Amino acid sequence: IRDRSSAAISSYTNSTNNRVITSVDSNTVNAEANLVFDGTNLGIGQTSPAGLMGDTNDPNVMVHLAGTRPGFVLEDTDDNLDFEIVANAGFNIWDATNDVNSFYIKAAGDIGIGTTSPDGKLHIHKGTAGSVTAPSNSNLIVESNTNNYISMLVPDGSNQGIYFGEHDDNDRASIIVDGGSNDMAFTVGAAHVMTLDGAAQYVGIGDTAPAAPLEVTAAGYSEVRVADSTNASSTRVIHGDDSGSITVAQDGSTHTDLHFKLQKAGGSLYTPFFISGSGN
Repeated sequence: IRDRSSAAISSYTNSTNNRVITSVDSNTVNAEANLVFDGTNLGIGQTSPAGLMGDTNDPNVMVHLAGTRPGFVLEDTDDNLDFEIVANAGFNIWDATNDVNSFYIKAAGDIGIGTTSPDGKLHIHKGTAGSVTAPSNSNLIVESNTNNYISMLVPDGSNQGIYFGEHDDNDRASIIVDGGSNDMAFTVGAAHVMTLDGAAQYVGIGDTAPAAPLEVTAAGYSEVRVADSTNASSTRVIHGDDSGSITVAQDGSTHTDLHFKLQKAGGSLYTPFFISGSGN
C-alpha cells in the first residue's frame, strides 16, 4: 500500500510474514500496520495467526476480536451511527439512533430486550414498572411503564392456551380457549374443572355445557357454601342430591333458621318471614 503520489516500493522483505505497509516514496517505508497475512490467515496483533481473521491463535475460531470493548459498528450512507454490536461484560446490540439497548445477553445467559439487567432468562422491558424486581424462578418477565398485555394470535377456528406440566405429566393443568365455540376451559389433571361459555356467557363448575348463568355439577350431589371469614359458625350450605331434594343448613348444625329477606328502597334489609330450624 503506498501513497498515491509515490511510486511502489522496489522491495520489502519480512522473513516471517507478509505485512501491510505504507510508504512515502518508492524506497522508504512510512509505517507498518499491526496486520499479518501468512498467505491463508489474517492476524491483527498476532504474528502467527491460526484463525481466518482476528487476534487469536485458535484454529477453531474463525473471527476473534479482543479489547476492552470489542465489536462492530453498523452505519448506513448518512454517516450516522446506527447500531453497535459489542461485548462489554455481556453481548450487546445497541440502537445508537434511539440511544437504547435492543438486545443483551448476560455472561450467565440471561437475555434482556430493552434492558441490560434482566430479572430472569428472558426479560422484555418496554419501560420501568418502578422499584420492583420479578420473583425468583421467573423465567419470563414482561415489564412496562404503562398498560401491559401478552397477545396470542391464531387463525379463525384455531385453539390457543397455556399448559402446565411436570416431569411425569406434560399437561397437569391447562387453560384452553376453543377457537370454534369460544369457550374457555380450565382443566386440572384429567378433570374439566370449569367452563366459561363464550356464547351464552354462562359459568359451569364441573360442567362443560352450563345451562344457567352459574351451574355447579358434581357426582352424587352439588354443594355451594357461603361463609363469613370472621365467623366460621355462620357458614351456610346449600346442596342438592340425586333424589332431587335441596338442603339449606348451617354447617355442622341440625337447627338452622332459614330467613327470606328483602331490600327496602333505602337499601336496608328486612325479613318478611322465616322458617325456624325446629320447623315452624
